[in-house]
Amino acid sequence: MKAIKILVILASVIALVSCSKDKAIQLNSPNQAQQIIPIPNSDFENWDWQPLPQNWKTNSCPFCLLQYETYIVQKVSDFHSGQFAAKFIYNNVYTAWAENKFSIPAHPLSLKGYVKCNLYGTDTVSIEIKIFFNTVMVDSGRWISSSSINNYTEINIPITQDASQIDSASIRIQGGHKMGYPNSNTELWVDDLTFE
Repeated sequence: MKAIKILVILASVIALVSCSKDKAIQLNSPNQAQQIIPIPNSDFENWDWQPLPQNWKTNSCPFCLLQYETYIVQKVSDFHSGQFAAKFIYNNVYTAWAENKFSIPAHPLSLKGYVKCNLYGTDTVSIEIKIFFNTVMVDSGRWISSSSINNYTEINIPITQDASQIDSASIRIQGGHKMGYPNSNTELWVDDLTFE
């Protein structure tokens, strides 16, 4: 009789531990629903007729006829996924850049994306995130590379978490800024940006 009571108590303890353990696994599960924070044209699939990336302001001018390359933010089919990516080329005159500012419903922890780059000498490329509340910057994050990356590589840019209230974000991508020899320009490819 005493042995049966011990077995029942032992079985109860094991059952309780198992239930608690399953609940903890579910709470920490990577399959938990996370809020999606959309970034307009984050995968660079949408381009207008010029072609310039939709929802992004750039300093690229595909139709300008000057003695140097002015189509410096390009639609390319060398992509990480989808059909297109954006390629930023420093033309030895202007730094290629694109910026996208948009409303967000929640504070992102980081910006994830895929990049590769060919850097000339000691040049750098960067991606900068700014988080705003009522037009005032309240948080930010930044990635800078000073070395070439031959294949698409995932980057994860942490964003500071100082603000409790936010309403919008901006992402600025910049490709190179140092003068090189002709045909030795810095190039940066960017695709699949997502807020985590």
